[in-house]
Amino acid sequence: MRRMESQMPNKAATGAAVGRFFKFQDFWLPPGYLKGSAAEGGGFGVTLPEQRVIPALRITDYERSKAYYVGVLGFVVEWEHRFELHFPVFMSVVRDGMQLYLSQHSGDCQVGGLVHFVIPDVDAWHTEFRERGAAVAEAPNDDLGFRNMTVVDPDGNQLRFMAPASPDAEPGAATSK
Repeated sequence: MRRMESQMPNKAATGAAVGRFFKFQDFWLPPGYLKGSAAEGGGFGVTLPEQRVIPALRITDYERSKAYYVGVLGFVVEWEHRFELHFPVFMSVVRDGMQLYLSQHSGDCQVGGLVHFVIPDVDAWHTEFRERGAAVAEAPNDDLGFRNMTVVDPDGNQLRFMAPASPDAEPGAATSK
């Protein structure tokens, strides 16, 4: 993989001079992240996704984590990066527009993180996860004042899935379906 070279585009060619623009060589990004083309001034404008913060979780075993996030939790791998073939991986996974970075690099973060996902139906996702063998640490409940559940990945990272509670839910009153 070659390095990215920063390049400011021609304002007339791109219609905007705000933001950071890159010339990409052998670098893959998911569809929809780039605007313009090299023919329009030699650079690409990186668009802002709806999710403006991307949390990173530390993983220790690439194959195990990939199997869990893809096969059990239903995420899709957007991209993977390694500096060399047998080096640690840094990857992006996404599900329903919610993106996570998973990193084997010990300097990025520590295992045992917690990420919150806002979803429309906690109970439906719970059923799906249970059918696929997910490690559900906390079944769906209203303990926090909204419907939520917690799943734990193979490295001990917690993934809390939450949705607005029903109007009759009482904070602190655990429920199960």
